[in-house]
Parts: sequence; structure tokens; C-alpha cells
Amino acid sequence: MTAFRFDANNIFYKFILAGLVAVPVALFFIFNGTQDLLRTGAPEGQLFYLGSKIAGLCAFILLWWQCLTALFNHRGDSTRRYAPGKRLHIIFGLSLLVVILLHASFFVTAVSLRSEQVAWHVLVPAFTKGYYVIALSLGIFALLMILMAMAAGLLRKRFPQGWKFGHALVFVVVILASMHAYMIGTEMQSDLFLPLFWFVVVSALVGGFLRFFSSGKTAIKTSL
Repeated sequence: MTAFRFDANNIFYKFILAGLVAVPVALFFIFNGTQDLLRTGAPEGQLFYLGSKIAGLCAFILLWWQCLTALFNHRGDSTRRYAPGKRLHIIFGLSLLVVILLHASFFVTAVSLRSEQVAWHVLVPAFTKGYYVIALSLGIFALLMILMAMAAGLLRKRFPQGWKFGHALVFVVVILASMHAYMIGTEMQSDLFLPLFWFVVVSALVGGFLRFFSSGKTAIKTSL
């Protein structure tokens, strides 16, 4: 009997991924209210600011999904049958990068329109300028690390022994992105989003711990 495996042609898999993005976006509009979001007299750059928030939510969920499915996509593991293939992993990884870049660019555009000058300074990390700037800095470091993790994945053939260590930076990104989202995101601290936030964080950490434990166990068995 052929084991069921998700792939790019599996419509159920696409529906799952669409739902993972649609649910937080729907919750965002429920939390804020469409009329309040698009009210007349809103500050300059309001649409870009809202676009940045929505892109940030989508990036947070896609990052979690990439990490969780990668944990199950391990050669020789019985859970691998439920993981996406390499091609789909790359496609969604690149999609994640696009959404993150949209999140950052929309935010810079919104701040620039409100301050009437190009706000490149928000992309410069600083940990001595207050709570808000620290939260932004965590997001910037998360972006830099995910670029490094993706570069390691793309260079896996050139560095067959060490690329996994660089690619594993994505789990550091989860921690930094979670701190960034909680500190700077009004929605993430609300009663509506908080259960979703903790589910994402805890499931990613538990998944990482289980993968580390199972990998160590496999290594011990191999050495015996």
C-alpha cells in the first residue's frame, strides 16, 4: 500500500496552507474592524501600515509552517510521509521571504509617508533607544538570519557537511520573530490572538525538541 504523501498536486495540502494564512488575516480584520481600519482622516501611510501588519502575520504563520514541516521531513523517519517535498519546501521558503520583505518595505513606506522623509533609520538595529526600537531590532536580526538560513540551503551542494547548521538558524529566527511580534504587535497581545501566538511558539519549540531528541537517539543507535 502506497503511503499518503503531501505534494504540490495535493489540493488538500493547498487548502491547509491557504487556511493557515486566511485565519490570522480574518482574525486581524475581526479584531480591528474594517471601518476603523479604513476610516476617513486616517494618518498618512495607513494602508501601507495595515499591509505591513497583515504581511507580518502571514510571515509568522508561514515561518512556523516551514519549521514544523521541515522537522517531519527527515530521511528515515516515519513522519516523513506527512511532510512536503523539497520542491514545495523551497517554493514556500521563497514565498516566506517575499512576504517578510513586503512586511519590512510596507512598514518603511508607512513611516516615511508619516514623517515626510525616507525612514531608512528604522532598518538600523539599536538596543539602547527604548522598547519600540528594540522590538524593531529583533525583527531586523530575524530577517538577517533567515537570509543566512536560506543561503545555507541554496549552497547545500557546495557545503554538504555544514549547510544544515546554517539552515538550522531558522529556529533562532522563530524565537526572534516571536519576540518581535509580541513586543510590537498590538494584536498579538490581545485575547483573540494570544492563543494562536502561544500555539505557534510552543508547537515549534516542542517540535524542535522532539526532532533533536529523536536525532540524538538515532545517532546513539547507529554508534552501537
